Amino acid sequence: MNESGWGILINSGAAIAAAISAITSAISARAAYRAIKQNDLLHSNEQKSTEAQRENTRLFDHAIMTLERAFMALMGGDSTWNIPPKSRLNWLTAARLIEEFKDTKARISDPLLAQECLSHEAHWRLQFARKLEELGTGHADYFRQSGKVRIHLTSAIIVCAFSEWMVELGDAIDERGSPQQAVEELGVSPVFAHLKFHLGIL
Repeated sequence: MNESGWGILINSGAAIAAAISAITSAISARAAYRAIKQNDLLHSNEQKSTEAQRENTRLFDHAIMTLERAFMALMGGDSTWNIPPKSRLNWLTAARLIEEFKDTKARISDPLLAQECLSHEAHWRLQFARKLEELGTGHADYFRQSGKVRIHLTSAIIVCAFSEWMVELGDAIDERGSPQQAVEELGVSPVFAHLKFHLGIL
């Protein structure tokens, strides 16, 4: 082969090598681009998840604080009273805070925090129920709409409804079945002799 043939061959080889190098570089650049995009997407998803968890925690904390405030508002800041003081403002404030709690609770999307929120809600429902129990049959004039202090009736309905057990959630105690089934599963310590006597298991 003469010199010009070798030159053409070398130039062709160099052109092919350059083309292969360009293709390899393009593939490598494309792979790097994909890796960067995937990393950005993962980082973005992690960031969104962290922000969502932070928001859920903030909502949970606010919901619980709102219930505490509702109870203290109803009791006029003094939980030692047997019944709430007869104050229109206290009942209005408590009802508004209960409604705010419901709205906040509905926005919690984390299942564990939502479950924990329900547990706190059950606790506070019981606290309200204890303070409102006497108003069920006693203190006939408490809600009377004549006189100097008139309790806002819609707020009274909201607060009293909140004091009731959440029937739609069911009751974990019902899952135990009869007292006999509960005794079989859990037993009764000898410390509770009177309970054992009334259960007929002494």
